[in-house]
Amino acid sequence: MSNYENYNDYSPRHNLNYGEKNNKKSNEKSSNINQPFFIALIVLVAIVVILLIVLIIILCKAFNEMLIAYDNNQEEQNKNDEDNHRRKIGGKNKFKMRESLETMRKHRRNNKYLKRLNNKNENIPNNTNDSSGWQLYTLQGCPHCTRQLEELNGFETYIEFKRGSQTPIVNNIAGELYPKEKINGFPFWYNSKTGEKKMGRQNICELTPKIQSANC
Repeated sequence: MSNYENYNDYSPRHNLNYGEKNNKKSNEKSSNINQPFFIALIVLVAIVVILLIVLIIILCKAFNEMLIAYDNNQEEQNKNDEDNHRRKIGGKNKFKMRESLETMRKHRRNNKYLKRLNNKNENIPNNTNDSSGWQLYTLQGCPHCTRQLEELNGFETYIEFKRGSQTPIVNNIAGELYPKEKINGFPFWYNSKTGEKKMGRQNICELTPKIQSANC
């Protein structure tokens, strides 16, 4: 048994080697402890990333569906607006067409009446004044004159002036006519016996003296 201690056992080199061994052991232990933690962290991050990607995909899909639904609604609304606009235009056009047709029928009816009246008067001698003395002066194309001619009830003593012509159509009147330049409006009634004058449409049966040729 030695009564002294070996200096080498406490030398710095010996201590350094001992410390290195201890550090290696501690590093190995810490690496063994941290390895599962890092793996779990990586898995968790991967799961979060996947969830974010799935969420983004779901949001994009929902937004796309919203855009498609909005476009469909907009197209349907535009189509309804066009249909309503066409209905309004069609209604106005139909109303205008109806008015034009009624006007054409009215003019055609008046023209037929005037032609029939003129053809009838061609066979009547132009010297049969009504005994009452009343004479009717009309103007071609005057709507009030046309209505007055339709209400004569057999009275056929009248004059029709034509626009742009100085020669009137004289029916059943003998003698001088009332001057056209003195007539302010049509239809115009003049009594060649009494000198009485009337403007506008008149009731044939209410004229005085009474018209003898009218069917009153």
